[in-house]
Amino acid sequence: DMWSITRKLMAHSARMLIPAGIAILIGTAFIACTLLFGNTMNDSLRTQMTAQFGQADYVVTLGGEDDTVGALKLDDIARVDGVTGVRADASVDVSIVSGDSSASTLAIATSADSGLLPVSIVSGRQPTGDAQIALPESLARQLGVSVGSTVTVEPGYSGMGSAVRSVTVTGLTSDPNGAYTYYGGAAVISDDALATVGGYDGFDEAWASSAYLDVDASRADVAVSDVKALLPSGSKVESRQTAADEAVSSLSSSGVSIVTTFLMSFGVLAMVVAALVIANTFQVLVAQRRRTLALLRTIGATSGQLHRSVIIEALVLGLVSSALGAAAGIGVMAAVCGSGVLASLGLNARLVLSVQAVVVPIVFGVVVTVLASLGAARSATAVTPLEALRPLELTDTRRSGRVRAVIGVLLLLAGCALMAYGFWRVWGSLHGGAALKDSAYDTALLSAIAGCALAFPGLPVPAVFRLPSTHPLPAPAPPSSGPTPHAPPL
Repeated sequence: DMWSITRKLMAHSARMLIPAGIAILIGTAFIACTLLFGNTMNDSLRTQMTAQFGQADYVVTLGGEDDTVGALKLDDIARVDGVTGVRADASVDVSIVSGDSSASTLAIATSADSGLLPVSIVSGRQPTGDAQIALPESLARQLGVSVGSTVTVEPGYSGMGSAVRSVTVTGLTSDPNGAYTYYGGAAVISDDALATVGGYDGFDEAWASSAYLDVDASRADVAVSDVKALLPSGSKVESRQTAADEAVSSLSSSGVSIVTTFLMSFGVLAMVVAALVIANTFQVLVAQRRRTLALLRTIGATSGQLHRSVIIEALVLGLVSSALGAAAGIGVMAAVCGSGVLASLGLNARLVLSVQAVVVPIVFGVVVTVLASLGAARSATAVTPLEALRPLELTDTRRSGRVRAVIGVLLLLAGCALMAYGFWRVWGSLHGGAALKDSAYDTALLSAIAGCALAFPGLPVPAVFRLPSTHPLPAPAPPSSGPTPHAPPL
């Protein structure tokens, strides 16, 4: 059957298929890496944007004019059935003084439940009484203090007043999720000390527009409804997932999607180059197998079977190479995440697999490979049984390639036009023109990439008109005597 013959032909031509397979592998690996990098960026952004939640499930945001701890009605919310913990998002800039040394940091309000804190207590405990504080590890080392030491807390800037407070260090903190990277971490301070240093009459007067809730999942719907009923009009209660989606969406419109689009364009261009390699490889294979294909025609193979044979060969090549490329992309991204290189960019990087990151490169690689082989498959259907009985001839293809010339010129012109449009839009925005919005920038970038993808194949398609012509080879002279030569065996 044709499947067994196709397998034997592929095995015989394995060395010629390797370059095309490598080209597919590189392109699909790049696409897989780009999609996985996008997953890693989104995961890191979600972690950072919701780092202040701690282990909370919901956030309460006030919508009125009174953005204070008292307006959040923390005691009432804590009594709602289903709410297992609540923490006000109150903070104050402070200066920590120990002897002749001082350092600035951000102090956030403590919580009865350490799981609701956005920072981790790595030594000691969080403040649970009056006049207590937990300092960031790095700041404690800088000041030379430890758990049990006494330090002075002063306002971080003059506009806050001049109240100071002597407090006891009860613990040390770390900021594993980067919630307070700008400050180098955050301290956790008792409510009374926060009010004193912040210049408030009491903790209820401290500024806070939101609070974080830990809610029992089995009673979340009723609990959220009851919490909303306690808040002023205009306030809202959002789940952690919703808050993360909104944060990532707002950041995506400011550059995240542009980065992913920009990187993906290189993968697409790599697949365009791979398509040219694939097309050339299969054309050469069909030319080399022309006598074999003709012999197959003499024993009953139809032109449709020859066409399907080439398509199946391309399908197998594309599937195997694309799967290897996707696996290679996953391996590369896993190595990058594990190396800690992205940590220097502020990304809490971890490998995040998704169906899209595996399926899209494989499907894209298979489709590109099959499409690139269609020309060679069509050439295979033109083989006639008589070609098995006569010598091969190299003929001038200039007269038969007029359509190729037209297609090549059109591709080149369209590609140049799209590249010029993208260049013009970006150049204008950088030299006095109106700044491009995110969607306009995406359009300009995609136009330039599409132009490259069209212009690149537009150069080799009409190459037959630029290459030297080849003249028919003379047929071998018939032997003067002896038996008639037979066709070479299959």
